[in-house]
Amino acid sequence: MLRNVFLRLSSAGHPSFTPKFLAGMAMVATFTSAPQAQAQFFFFDDYRKPKYRQVPPPQPRHVKRTKRIEAAPAQAASPKKSKKPEAPEAEVADAPLYAVVSIDDQHVSIYGSNGLIERSDVSTGTADHPTPTGVFAIIQKERWHESNIYSGASMPFMQRITWSGVAMHTGQLPGYPASHGCIRLPNDFAERWFGRTKLGLRVVVSPTDIEPVLITHPNLPMPRYWSMTGTVAQRKPVQSAALSNETLAQFAAPTQVIANPIAYAIAEKAKAKADLKSSQQAESAAGDALELATRKAKESSATLKSAQSEFADAEDRMGWFGLIGNRPPPSPKAKFGNGIMKAITDFEAANTRLSEATRADALAKVELVEAKDALKRADDRTEALKARITEMGRRQETVSIFISLKDERLYVRQALRSVFDMPVTIADPSAPIGTHVFVAKPPAEGDKALRWSALTMPVEIPPPARVARGRRASMIETGSIGSAIPAESAAGALSRVQLTGEMLDQMSELVWAGASVIISDRGINHETGTGTDFIIETKH
Repeated sequence: MLRNVFLRLSSAGHPSFTPKFLAGMAMVATFTSAPQAQAQFFFFDDYRKPKYRQVPPPQPRHVKRTKRIEAAPAQAASPKKSKKPEAPEAEVADAPLYAVVSIDDQHVSIYGSNGLIERSDVSTGTADHPTPTGVFAIIQKERWHESNIYSGASMPFMQRITWSGVAMHTGQLPGYPASHGCIRLPNDFAERWFGRTKLGLRVVVSPTDIEPVLITHPNLPMPRYWSMTGTVAQRKPVQSAALSNETLAQFAAPTQVIANPIAYAIAEKAKAKADLKSSQQAESAAGDALELATRKAKESSATLKSAQSEFADAEDRMGWFGLIGNRPPPSPKAKFGNGIMKAITDFEAANTRLSEATRADALAKVELVEAKDALKRADDRTEALKARITEMGRRQETVSIFISLKDERLYVRQALRSVFDMPVTIADPSAPIGTHVFVAKPPAEGDKALRWSALTMPVEIPPPARVARGRRASMIETGSIGSAIPAESAAGALSRVQLTGEMLDQMSELVWAGASVIISDRGINHETGTGTDFIIETKH
């Protein structure tokens, strides 16, 4: 039968049947007519795993507006990098601080220090594969990424917000939720957004759209400013007859510079790097000194042993002559007069050498101990400077503060790693506090206080639950979002948290523009660990 099928296909000249495939079919036909014992094992030497072509996503033209963009027809994605469109001057000057994704509106809003920067349509997860709602942050970026869950599907300009498979990336936008949980973006917007973000940038995913409001509160940490020594100008001006000596001297005179936490961290890191170079040189010199002291101590020890042996021989000879010890003198004594004098001379010389060798050995041992201590001090200083460089590098990154009602604890993370945590007291702990995100904006011109925006997450009600009533079951109708759970206001949530002066002082050294404070009923999510920021899923 297979032989007949093969003959019909080969005679039809079907374009998808290559010569190798036809040869393989001929082998199948031959083996099927052979005895079973002879047709059990065969294979094609040139078999290769089939490759699946990824269908390129459509790339709708991005328009900066609030209403939904209609899905554009599919276009082939060019492998070359597209030219980055020019953005308005206000957008270039205003760096993104956080993003708010609205599942109900299917759009994402990007906010900076001056408010809304841009808004774009998105496509989030379906009902079977929903996009989780809550507070997230960008924890990984890859320009060209292939999914390790969905058969290597292409995910250009991928920005991950969870390690469990949720990311923002270029994808098809049909105008409704259609993904497996990711947040699909138009290609032009995804590329532009990718180029302007950095790790740690806050992403809030909400069931409905929420807009930030300005807020001031004593429990929102204020940045600490450092007074640092600097210079009036970075470069001394060329000397001119028009400038007096007093004016020229001002450019070299040290002055006090007030530095914010980021500027302080940058300056301290640069200073630590410069100090590290000299410290490493000192450490190398201390190592050479220790090597010399070790060699000197070994030589002095050997000299001392030789002097001790020589003295012992001279002492025995003196004893043999009865000059020391209890040995009786030889008889007749006069016969050994020259030998006695030589024994006395040798003994005195050996005793002198022993004393000198003992002092030299003791001094060498002291120098060896000092050399070891000097090397340890140099090594400790080098390690401290390396730790300082690491710390000051971390301090330049975005800081996140999480206050959990469930854990009654305050957590601080920076550069996607834990910095410290401590217990915190929250008033009326039995009452829900909601989930609130506070993001810091740069101070206004001429001011030193950060400006804070507050976002309050909508309260999500559990989905309808099936309840058995006798032999029949009915659905208890509830909405997905509502007010069944009392919601605390952002200011009310801050007022319930009792922060100590120590907490505020430690936070003030780290907070700057982009910093966030999160207050929630929830505890630490299981995904929050090394290489992540705080992840707080809000669906109840």
